[in-house]
Amino acid sequence: MLGTNVRLDDLSGISQAERIHALRACMEAISAPALNVEHVDTVSKHGDNAVKLHSELGEIMPGGGLARRAITIMATCPMLVLEIIGDVTSHGGHVGVIGWPNLCFAHVSEYRDAFSRLVLVPDPGLEPLAIAATLAEGLDLVFCYLPNVEVTPSRARPLLAKLRHGKAAVVLLGAECISPAARVHATLAGFYGVGQGTGRIRTIKIKVDVYSKGAPMRSTAVYIGAPLAVDPQPILRAV
Repeated sequence: MLGTNVRLDDLSGISQAERIHALRACMEAISAPALNVEHVDTVSKHGDNAVKLHSELGEIMPGGGLARRAITIMATCPMLVLEIIGDVTSHGGHVGVIGWPNLCFAHVSEYRDAFSRLVLVPDPGLEPLAIAATLAEGLDLVFCYLPNVEVTPSRARPLLAKLRHGKAAVVLLGAECISPAARVHATLAGFYGVGQGTGRIRTIKIKVDVYSKGAPMRSTAVYIGAPLAVDPQPILRAV
């Protein structure tokens, strides 16, 4: 399993104890290469409070990234999630994705060694937050896809207890919970590269707004794809 991504396709047919045991075995399998990564600025050090992000998003996030040992709420914007996964894994971090079985990871393949630092659980069964709590014990960042779900304080409490003793940042996608560390809203703002019936999409623009505790809203634009010399008016707009 060393040097490959860990994918657990179906955990629904086993008990919760067996599911947790399988996930912990997978985390142990990726722990050896994690000790020898060349880029380690995302891996937790003593005193680190955030999983650093190196795109425009990191410039407006509290602490320069996603808060460790806390929950962040994020919109279900696939391209932004994949960009964050590629960013974190290419800088030595390990990432888990729970749920969202139809998420396409082709974009992540552009980043060096990304798939060797991914743990994918497309079907987490009835307790995705329990899976998130388990992965949070050994990974840097955990995404949990829970569209249109309200996470009550009683459901969030076991996860928060695990987070306090670990190093991970947990991002709930499409969900809602009380008092997250930050809320990240994202909308597609435009596409570049297509002319009058010719060309192809080379760059995607995503408008991002971040709301965090004790700070005013901060906004930026994240560009995914080929870099732009200037920011022209996009010919195609997201509607």
